[in-house]
Amino acid sequence: MTTSCTHTADTTCPACNSRRGGRPPAEIRAETPELRTLIEEVRNLHTQRGITRKQLAKAIYSSESTISRDLSGARYPSWGQIKAIVISCGDEKNLKHWQQLWQHAQIARIRNAGAVCGEMHLAVRGSFAMALIRWVLPPAAFRVARRILPLITTAIFSIIIYYASHR
Repeated sequence: MTTSCTHTADTTCPACNSRRGGRPPAEIRAETPELRTLIEEVRNLHTQRGITRKQLAKAIYSSESTISRDLSGARYPSWGQIKAIVISCGDEKNLKHWQQLWQHAQIARIRNAGAVCGEMHLAVRGSFAMALIRWVLPPAAFRVARRILPLITTAIFSIIIYYASHR
């Protein structure tokens, strides 16, 4: 089914759903499901309003590449950036909804970063302790210490975390 299109630059043609004057949006590479939800909703908002990334960038005094990175998950968008996009799309009456979406994404991001840091901390702690004990102890004692070291370090760090959280 072919229709004649009369679209102009920087618009999406409703007849053929093709875009002129820009690349299609990049695939979303969000680090959390909450960030993916936020990005999808912002994309839907600016697409429904018929505003291109170029027009959006001009309206909020930002670069098109920054908008593109924000709306693909390559860069974590700030609340100021999301707010500016929402206002320029004319949805300022729902700012509370957008702020809640952004806050949920922010909390998930922090929780995700904490989990990654915790895993790295365990790996570094274990390898450093093993290197130190290997350097200090003779080989026979090291073989014994290597078996009980995880229990000892876990106990010590559990005590430290307990006292630090109850101060």
